[in-house]
Amino acid sequence: MIYALQPGRPVPGPTCSPSTLAPVRPSAGPSMAPDRPPVPTVLVVDDEPAVRLLVERVLVDAGFHVLSAPGSAAALALLERDATVDLLLTDLRMPEMSGIQLALKVQQLRPDVRVLLMAAYPAEDSIDWRIITKPFPPELLEAEIRRALEGPSARAASGEFPEP
Repeated sequence: MIYALQPGRPVPGPTCSPSTLAPVRPSAGPSMAPDRPPVPTVLVVDDEPAVRLLVERVLVDAGFHVLSAPGSAAALALLERDATVDLLLTDLRMPEMSGIQLALKVQQLRPDVRVLLMAAYPAEDSIDWRIITKPFPPELLEAEIRRALEGPSARAASGEFPEP
């Protein structure tokens, strides 16, 4: 299952007014001023539901549009359907395909997509993308995502493992 969450937007579907229990239409959300840059979209891929949901919440609270997938196959299917994605945030170690393998495939499909990897412990191999070590505080995650989005290229890497 793939979820899309957007800051300032209600969850899709009918809602009920507590006083009348009649269906009401959700508002369109806050309008964006023409001089504001578009909200970056982050695709979160992690096979651990608790981690994925926590990361989604942190990113939505930080003002990002979030797409979510429980694994590489779902993420690739989403990208093949032309979903707009600015950054791929993926777990390094997943059962069906590693985060590195996913990042390489994403770079073939969408060379402009930035990549940030999450790992519970450092990788033994050289990696072309920045890695953030789990667990991480929300402020570090937000800072690393902004850094990846503002970097000079989609494959800008430091090889560092930031301390939580």
